[in-house]
Amino acid sequence: MFRHATSCLMLCLVAGVLAASAFEEGRAQYAAGDYEAAADAFRVAIEESGEVARYHHWLGKAYGRQAEQSGWTRAVRLAGKTRDALRRAVELDPDDVAALEDLADYYDSAPGFLGGNRQEARALRQRIAELQQSGAATAP
Repeated sequence: MFRHATSCLMLCLVAGVLAASAFEEGRAQYAAGDYEAAADAFRVAIEESGEVARYHHWLGKAYGRQAEQSGWTRAVRLAGKTRDALRRAVELDPDDVAALEDLADYYDSAPGFLGGNRQEARALRQRIAELQQSGAATAP
């Protein structure tokens, strides 16, 4: 029984290290402007770690940057991925102001057929103001 628990712990630690490494690689690729490679790395981080809000947030940011640089057809597909990743980040950490801001920006700038929604954006901005006022915001 002890061996099994130790093995499980070791696997979790290895997965965590792999996820953190992939996340840092994604951030480096994002900073270098290679948003496709960044998205690939963020997806690996998510696969290795399970559900980490920060990883989904950065995946959404990478998809968004790809969409900005893409042709119309690909941009439409990436816009949905952007929205979904940002929504998942907010679901996982509803107090993460940076993710809330990015999702609000998405809702403000996207057309309605891509999920843009100014009412949702206003509600998120209200939530951000409440978090900042209460001091409950999650640091990025």
